[in-house]
Amino acid sequence: METRTWAEAVESGIADHWEMIIALQRHIHSHPELSFEEVETTKLVAQTLESARIAYRLGPLETGLVAEIGRQGPILGLRADMDAINVQEETGLPFSSRFPGKMHACGHDGHTAILLGTALVLRQLEDRLPGTVRLVFQPAEEANPSGARLMAERGFLDRELKMEEIYALHLQPALPLGSIGVKPGVMMASSDSINLRLLGRGGHAATPHQTVDAIALSAQVINALQYLVSRRLNPVRPVVLSFGIIRGGTRHSVIAGEVELRGTLRCVDAETRERALQLIQQTTRSVAAALGGAAEVEVLPAQPVTTNHPQCVDRVVRAATNALGADSVVRLQDPFMTAEDFSRFAERMPAALFWLGAGQGEAPAPLHSPQMTFPDGAMAAGVRVFAHLVADFFGIG
Repeated sequence: METRTWAEAVESGIADHWEMIIALQRHIHSHPELSFEEVETTKLVAQTLESARIAYRLGPLETGLVAEIGRQGPILGLRADMDAINVQEETGLPFSSRFPGKMHACGHDGHTAILLGTALVLRQLEDRLPGTVRLVFQPAEEANPSGARLMAERGFLDRELKMEEIYALHLQPALPLGSIGVKPGVMMASSDSINLRLLGRGGHAATPHQTVDAIALSAQVINALQYLVSRRLNPVRPVVLSFGIIRGGTRHSVIAGEVELRGTLRCVDAETRERALQLIQQTTRSVAAALGGAAEVEVLPAQPVTTNHPQCVDRVVRAATNALGADSVVRLQDPFMTAEDFSRFAERMPAALFWLGAGQGEAPAPLHSPQMTFPDGAMAAGVRVFAHLVADFFGIG
């Protein structure tokens, strides 16, 4: 009969599996796979689960899998994303990415290792579970359409993956190691991809009056769009409009006849989001026409606002307090303007996503940076919080 407290058993389990957790993270980090390409990562997760005799099933998408620990009863969900992004790594780590232009710059390697570590710990404590812990290893969080979005649109979140509650964490270098950040209500922003094609008339750089300069058009459009964010939308409702790609031109002496812009819109409420999208389309076309050109505007909706259920936030706070101490909880006043497809789960069942502190030093590299990394201790903290979430949900002492 188990005589240790849950906390003691969790610490023992982490110690038992710590070297494996580290090795898993190192391997995943050095072998990053982009969205919907997580074939080898899925195999590694499956092999790890098999070696621990943890039941799983592949899918429901082409990559990723779902594991279950426990017995028939209430179902608690824990989710981790698995994909990397197109970034050239510059960390200098001995286990840096082996694939040029691909990197786990958002920490999903850590998320996957944390959930695997949680699975290994819970497997040792399975006899104490009065229900099921469902572990969702989800692909393609970074894609549009994303993994969770496709799961939702195909009905999986309303049928096979329906759970009483579900939780996810996200590494955050902006918060110190050993802390978590959480808030009820809006936790993260919505996200929409904005693709603009500005059409002018090319020609010789020495005769601009005979052309419509698409590069000059793009400068005016960008300025006008930033003006609408600061002057035509309610300033107390946060909006971010950023362009990360601009392509145009073929030679220094040739005026470009076409420029492509790609960006992202982030909002924290539906009304502002709808108004902003209308203004972006109107403004882009109007500015281009006024300067003799034309514009094509494509909006690709990605993720809705991520909204945390208050009851689930209370559970996260209790779990983090038990796992990391009362001083570990940072109660956020404002949402982050990043977006997460965990929002698709939160639309359909009580859910909460929390930041897991991963910052060390004076200026840790941010998420999506080529220098982004995190200390190993963040993974131990993540396993602890997940394990204590399980105890709180099932009422295990």
